[in-house]
Amino acid sequence: MDCFNEKYAELYDFFYANKDYASEVSFVESRLNHFGQYLPCRILDFGAGTGNHSLELASRGYEVTAVEIANSMRTRFEKKAFNQELKIDIRNRMPSDQSFDVIASMFAVMNYLDGTAELLETLSSFRTNLKSRGLLALDMWNGAAAPTLLEKHREKVFETPQGTWNRISDVETDWVQQRVTVNYRLEKLPDQQVDAQETHRLSYYTPREMSQLLLQSGFKLLEVLPSFETRQPTLKDFNLLFIARRAD
Repeated sequence: MDCFNEKYAELYDFFYANKDYASEVSFVESRLNHFGQYLPCRILDFGAGTGNHSLELASRGYEVTAVEIANSMRTRFEKKAFNQELKIDIRNRMPSDQSFDVIASMFAVMNYLDGTAELLETLSSFRTNLKSRGLLALDMWNGAAAPTLLEKHREKVFETPQGTWNRISDVETDWVQQRVTVNYRLEKLPDQQVDAQETHRLSYYTPREMSQLLLQSGFKLLEVLPSFETRQPTLKDFNLLFIARRAD
């Protein structure tokens, strides 16, 4: 799951500078509140990356534990938390000694797990770490739609204080195994020098499959929404938000 090299991690926040983390947190809050969770609360952010969701949660008074296994991403997260004077328990693996009101995993982190076996293992760990009737919020690919919506080849130019980069992605889809491989190249402009390369491998699941996997792992699925809208999902929705409760 640690597929982020140093250069990609360094530029990560520039790649997603327009992503509205605050709005996403507010939406998840609204769904947790809808299902009776008192806020703020104790929350675990699984696959926290450079920490943007966790930092937003901590700024709103949540007691946040964040898990990020990629050293390159976690180092930047720790620096941001220090600079913003926010207290967050940042770890490189799942805790085994805590009990949370909510566990959240955003931005398709769950799709980076290595197939169904690792997904079930992770869901089991979530259940262990949740309080009785604790809530789970998973922002994941819509496996019924995402593979057909992915652009096979994409290029996007980013301006940063360190210079200009072109991020190039090429996608390969294994329809039988329900897996996607995304090969990234970062070219430094204007000379198009390849500065970094990395490969991301993701598995995808239909809403029905996720419902069954959650049930198998001891959760009751409460709702599935497009990320982040209160309406019925369609085949045009790339990401879905799954809200589930620990079944006791």
